This record gives sequence, structure tokens and C-alpha cells, in this order.
Amino acid sequence: MWKALRSDLAELVNTVAEESSSTIQKLDDHLNKIDDPQEGNVDSTYLGDDLYIAASANISGDLEDIRPSSQALDEADRRRCVASTYTDPLPTNEVTSSFLASFNIESVTEEISEILKTFSEVQQLFAALVPTEISYEEFWSRYYYRCDPVRIEKLWKEEERVAARKTKEKIPSLGLVKNLLGSAVSAVGKVAAPPAQKSMVPLGESLFASYGVVPEHFEDDEEELGWDDDEDDDVEQPDVGSDEEIIAFGTNNNNQSGFENLKLKLLSQSKEIENLQRKLNDSAVTSKDLEIEKLKAVVHERDTEICEIKSKFENLTASLDSKHVDNDLLSKLSEKDVEILRLTELLADAQTEGKTKDEKLVESVMKLKKAENDLLDAMHQSDSITKEEDLEIQRLHKTELDAVEDRVQQLTSENHRLQTQISSQLQSSKQSEARLEMQLKEISVERDELKTEVNKLHEEKGKVVRNSNNLCKGVSEETRSVDTGVKISADELGDGMETPPHSSSPSPVDAALATVNDDVEDDWGDAWGEDDE
Repeated sequence: MWKALRSDLAELVNTVAEESSSTIQKLDDHLNKIDDPQEGNVDSTYLGDDLYIAASANISGDLEDIRPSSQALDEADRRRCVASTYTDPLPTNEVTSSFLASFNIESVTEEISEILKTFSEVQQLFAALVPTEISYEEFWSRYYYRCDPVRIEKLWKEEERVAARKTKEKIPSLGLVKNLLGSAVSAVGKVAAPPAQKSMVPLGESLFASYGVVPEHFEDDEEELGWDDDEDDDVEQPDVGSDEEIIAFGTNNNNQSGFENLKLKLLSQSKEIENLQRKLNDSAVTSKDLEIEKLKAVVHERDTEICEIKSKFENLTASLDSKHVDNDLLSKLSEKDVEILRLTELLADAQTEGKTKDEKLVESVMKLKKAENDLLDAMHQSDSITKEEDLEIQRLHKTELDAVEDRVQQLTSENHRLQTQISSQLQSSKQSEARLEMQLKEISVERDELKTEVNKLHEEKGKVVRNSNNLCKGVSEETRSVDTGVKISADELGDGMETPPHSSSPSPVDAALATVNDDVEDDWGDAWGEDDE
């Protein structure tokens, strides 16, 4: 019976010891990796909504040596489409001051044009914000500072170093954790070490040797468990010459004192582990902290199991208050054996469940990676479609531009022809004007000459009229003298002839004078008519 109990307990304790040692080693390696960011194992996990508050991060180094991860590229794409990237002012620190001092917007003019053509979201935000809310230079300086994947990757690594340093400060010492877990495992390991690793040491001495409490009395072979060959011939007697351990319980007082000391130490270790877990819970939760939490939970479960085993051994020792144990003790030991087996099965189930959770976690991670790859493929397809649409739009614009250029050339040719025609017409008009001016001058000269001739004609007419009047006067006088002579002759002849009737028709002389006067008037009228023309 004791052989089976010892074998099962040894197997359980060894399993717990190995898993605890593995957990300690994992925790040690993990914290070393966190503490040393140069190992290349830094996870680029985003630690907050705004990464610009880490003014103490040393990101002023050479950014060309850093290769951005896919997460950094995705983060740059996300920031590129957020309005706060451009509207929120840059933090005031040495890093941003150095960046703004070295930023030359004129050197990236062509790149800005490509960005506006490639990313429609940036073009929309640029049209909405510039220059109504922010200036042109502010928009692009914040874009180049916050949407640079290399800078984002550098900032993430610096923040992870800061988080790792804070986590290490909250953990007083890794050695403390190893001592806490290692002492618990060692205490239990001494109780049920395998035969190949132990000498024949009494149980009481193996339990309390580390505390300096050694039993004063051991039972002999016949009185070991309170029965002899007469009571039960089937009870297996220990073979002194074999390698098996002779189990002997110490005195009740010494055992009780040793168990109390062990219990106090386990309780103190549990409290320290809980304090450590509380400190870890208070720290910033990252992917590394979550893994540490899982490891601590496993350690806590193992510690709880160790406490339960110690408690069972304590109850078992307390029941042994006499030198002889009756058959009830055997039944209790059997129950304990069954319970230990049950605990072993529970531990195995817990490990299986942990593996199942790990598998589910891995499956979830694979699903997330697949979704991320699908999203990247969709983004690439969207980019290709956008580029094709841009090319099509550029082609249409080029066609329209060519048509407009042809139309402009036609209008230019037509304008040139019209200008030539207008110039020729203007030249003709100038020539016609000059010719008309010459004709007008000639007409003016002719008119002056005509006026001179008219004046001469008037003078001649006046002379002719005067001559005509003088002539008329002379003719009239001669006529009158002739009429007088004719009348006298008629009177002289009238005495012998009848008086002829008086005629109303003019005499030949009057008719001749009237004809002369009419001709003079006609010449005068003709002269004035030509002058009017």
C-alpha cells in the first residue's frame, strides 16, 4: 500500500516540479527577452490610440536602419484617413522641433502630388481642411511626421522598451519568483522523491530536514503501521536489503511543528505570489503582460495544488497520534490515494484544457492572420482598381485636353486670319482716306478757283449789266427820238390818212432789248449754278 502511495505521490510531485521548473524557465527567458530589445523579439503591438505622447522616446536616431513591419504600414494607412492626424497639433518636444526644423516642403512637392493622386481620402481631407482650418505647411508636416511607417515602428519599439522597463521595476526581482516557486517545489520534492534519487531517509526527516526539525523516535519494522504478521499475513513487509525507502513517522510534536513551519512558509509564498500578480495586474496590459499573466496563473494553480497536498499530509500526520494505527487509517490512506489520483487526473485535464485553449488561441490567431491577409488583398485590389480608374481618368482628360488644344489651334489660326484681314482692310481704309483727303484738297482748290472765276464773272456781269443799261438808255433815247420823229411824221401825214390802230405788241427795238437782257440773266444764273455745284 505504501509503495503504491509513494509511487503515485512521487509521480505527481515530479510532474508538478517539472512543470514548475519549466514555468520558471519560461518566465525567466520571457522577461530576459523583454528586457533586451536588441534580440529582435520585440513584438510590434500597438499600445495606445495616440502614440505621440511618448515625448521621452528616443526616436531622433537614424530611421533608415529600421524596416517597418506590416503592422506599422497598416497603422500608417489608418492614420492617413483620420482627420485628427492633420488637425491635432504636434507635441512640443525636441523630436518634433528637430523634425520641423529639417522639414522642407518644397523638396517633396512632386511626392505630395503623387500622394494626392494615389490616396483619395487624403485628397478629400486636404480639400476640406486647407486653408479653412489649417495651413498648407501644417497639413503636410503633420502628415509626414505621423504617417511615416518607419517612424511609427521606431516609436513602437521605444514604447515597448519603456513598458518592459516599467514591468521590470514592478517585479522586484526575477530571482524572488524563482526562489518562491523553487522552494515550494523543493519542499514537496523531498517528500516523495523517486527511489533512484533518495537514500533511506525517514519521512519525518525528509519533510523537515530543511527546517532543522528531525524526529527523535522511529518505529521499528513490526510497529511501523500498527499491525504484524498475525493480524494480516498479506501486508507487504519492507525488504531491508532492497533500495526501497523505509517510511517512519516522527513524534507528533515534532511533526506538528514542522508542518506548521512549512504551512507558514507556503502561505507567505502564496501571499507574495498574489502580491506579484496584483502588481502585474496594475501594470499596462500588453501582449507580453498577458502571457506573463497566463504563466503566473499556471504557477498559482501549481502552488495551490502543492498547498492541498501539504494540507492532506498535515491532516494525515495529525491523525497519527499513537504508535499503532488501526484499519481505519488504511481506509483513509486509500481514500487519500484515490483523491491524489483524482487530483492527478484533474491536473491532466487542466493541462489538456490548457492545450485546448492554446490550440484555440492559435486557431484564432490564424483566423486573424487570414483575415488580415484577406484585408491586405482587398486593399491591394482596391489600390489596383483605383490606379486603373486614375489611368482611365487621365486618358479621358488627355483626350479632352487634346481636343481642347486642337480647338485652341483652330481659334488661333482663325484669329490670325481675321487679324490679317483687319490689317489689310485697315490699310485699304488708310489708303482710301489718304486718297479722299487728296481729292478733298483738289476739290477745295478747284472750289477756290471757281469762286475766283465766279467773282470774275460777277464783275463781268456787272460790267455787262452796266453796259447793257447804258446801251438800253442810249437805245431808249434813240428810240424815243425816232418815235418822236416818226410821230411827227405821222402827224404830218395824218392829216391825209387814217390813224392806224394802236398795237399792244412791242416794237422791234423793245424786243431786241428784251432778248439781250434775257441772255445776260441766263449767263448770270449759269455762273451761280456752277458755283453751287
